[in-house]
Amino acid sequence: MINKSMLAKIAFNSILGLFAIFFWLKFVNLEDVKTTLLTVKPLLLLPVFITLWASISIRAFRLKVFLQPIIKIKSLEVILLNGVSALLNFLIPIRAGDITRGIYLGRTYKVPVPKTLTWIFIDRFIDILVLLGLVPILLMIVPNRLGTQVGVYALILSGILLIIAYAMTYQPQIAKKLLYFLSKLLVFNGLKKHFLNLSIHMLESFELLNRSIKSLGYIIFITIMAYVFDGLTIYLVFLSLGVDIPYIKTFLAQFLSALTFLIPAAPGYVGSAEASALVVFSFVLGIDQNLASSMVLIYHALLAIFIIGYGIFCLYALNLNPFSLLKRVSTHPSSGGKEED
Repeated sequence: MINKSMLAKIAFNSILGLFAIFFWLKFVNLEDVKTTLLTVKPLLLLPVFITLWASISIRAFRLKVFLQPIIKIKSLEVILLNGVSALLNFLIPIRAGDITRGIYLGRTYKVPVPKTLTWIFIDRFIDILVLLGLVPILLMIVPNRLGTQVGVYALILSGILLIIAYAMTYQPQIAKKLLYFLSKLLVFNGLKKHFLNLSIHMLESFELLNRSIKSLGYIIFITIMAYVFDGLTIYLVFLSLGVDIPYIKTFLAQFLSALTFLIPAAPGYVGSAEASALVVFSFVLGIDQNLASSMVLIYHALLAIFIIGYGIFCLYALNLNPFSLLKRVSTHPSSGGKEED
């Protein structure tokens, strides 16, 4: 069902997860964490399931809006599909859910799968665009241990990356010339060819973002709303522990946490979620490490319950066979397999 390449990636990620757990345990007092967990107010956690669902569903609606000029997807269908994707990304965090969305759209709407995977890549990249735009600003206005100077550097770096993204989207010819120029700086011909192939593919993919300012602004607004619910989820978990953390801190924290999850993660994000919270909330935002750890343990447990339960519901609502999905994902080139006919 799962090829050797995928098993190797999962095994490697699991080892990283174990290291993350050891890292986390070095900085927390488990007795203090246990004491803090006993103060939780369960009723205050019920709205968390609503905010988790809202975040996933808003991003699903964004995909529908994003693809509207190309294909027409029913709202319920894309919401359920995102639920399945969230489940697979959680259990097999090597883009299994994203590949599944691409395969499903390709087979359902008779579009080549490489093309639909490009759609999914750009849809996910919109999250990064919003992150690049907001994180530097938040770092400069939200009290943190990094200092405002880091925010200034982040603003400069984000500005450069956003300008490159703009050029790739609205000035592709200029971007293409720049890519060819950069390729000449590479020494080996094989490396040059690989760089150009990848860069030109990305350049062609960015054409999907070439929309009117109004249309792109609407998509960005939808994305920000999804992030608003992500931040609200963390705020509610802290509140259930009797701690009223300023919402703007949790809003910044979920952006920074998203950056840490660029590192390969173990199935279920075991270890990486805890280590990420320690780095973001304690080392960056100055929140007590035991409190931050208590929060993330509750958040992680609620996320697992919601993602698994909701994901299974979405699987059966779409009449999808999970074993067949895993077989398709494992045999797709994006996961290191050989695609079946």
